[in-house]
Amino acid sequence: MLGRSRLSPRCKLKLRARYEKNYCSDTFAVATGAVDHEKLVSSLENFIKKGKGKHAKDRSKPEHFPGRKYIVRDTGQVQLAISTPGNPYGVDAAATQTIISSYLGVGASSLLFQEVREKRGLVYNIYTYNQNLRDVGAFSVFVGTSKKNLEEVAEIILYELENMKKGIDQVTLETVKHKTIGLFILGLESNRQRMHNLGLSTLRTGNPMSVEEVVARIEAVTVDDVQRVTEKMFDSNKIALTAYGVSDKEADDLDALIL
Repeated sequence: MLGRSRLSPRCKLKLRARYEKNYCSDTFAVATGAVDHEKLVSSLENFIKKGKGKHAKDRSKPEHFPGRKYIVRDTGQVQLAISTPGNPYGVDAAATQTIISSYLGVGASSLLFQEVREKRGLVYNIYTYNQNLRDVGAFSVFVGTSKKNLEEVAEIILYELENMKKGIDQVTLETVKHKTIGLFILGLESNRQRMHNLGLSTLRTGNPMSVEEVVARIEAVTVDDVQRVTEKMFDSNKIALTAYGVSDKEADDLDALIL
């Protein structure tokens, strides 16, 4: 946040006008760390209630389209994204999706990192990412690779996603749970991350989710949950693929892997 000394009077007026036009009186604030609750409430009360904006109209639920999007560019590196439908934030399957993402592509110990980068040296980077909104979710694998390795990398990823439908064993599941919970707890050392987690859960479920609740959801995931959720998520008919920096020929080769 910019200090007051850095903002000109004109800039302050523009910010205030924008706030009063667009922000509603039911705005909520999140704070972590050495917070004086009463002082915080007092300082925010007048500021928040001055918002005169109207509530944003309820949007329709986003739809997932299993299409292809290729950006043809003459570049040395290709950015590839393979995405599938995921799960909404508040449902139990969202915790299972977190486990699946952690197993496949979070950190150097993850399956895709080991198989694609460490063993074969085919990519510059590879990782998975979850998007869990209030009513819909998505799962993605992101890759940076050279053009000569593109088809092989995509083929390996698609194979591993399909193979995940067989599930994972109990020992592996417990290892992934330990890793996932550990990373979550370590992240809470950052006040910014704590605020992010509290704000996100409040926006998407109506209530802030405690650390204990998050951990309990992860610990409750079973091998049956993993298999059930992967069978639904990794349906080959629902895969969407985006690549930046490909030629027309390379785009045709990627299409052939899924068709």
